Amino acid sequence: YSPAANIAILTNDVVAVSKDPKIRRMVYVAGEVARPGAIELVTQNKVSFSQAIAMAGGLTRIAKPGRTVLRHIDKNGLETASTRVDAKRILSGQQKDLALEDGDIVIVPSSRMAIYLETATSTAITSSVYILGRL
Repeated sequence: YSPAANIAILTNDVVAVSKDPKIRRMVYVAGEVARPGAIELVTQNKVSFSQAIAMAGGLTRIAKPGRTVLRHIDKNGLETASTRVDAKRILSGQQKDLALEDGDIVIVPSSRMAIYLETATSTAITSSVYILGRL
């Protein structure tokens, strides 16, 4: 017991009590998003696909949203479902938004063509600067 741990609870304070602090409900967004990582489901059981992509900072320039993969991993670490979705169509409202829940993983792949073009452009710019620098 520590006197510093004895905190007074005042009017309008909010106290949250978890059943088990070791149990965390998570959705993961990986691949070609600005900020890949985990989203903890603290106050709700689900988050929409669009919200998850937005929380991850949106798609990168080299993303291939039409080949996005949605996987579900159960509490035992086993993949129980996997499907391909078109993130571009979902984000633009052309396709129904999806509800993601604990254990879901969204993987946005990169476009090989976009990687090639970005590399080629970067190389061309670097080469031009190098040549101009020699003149």
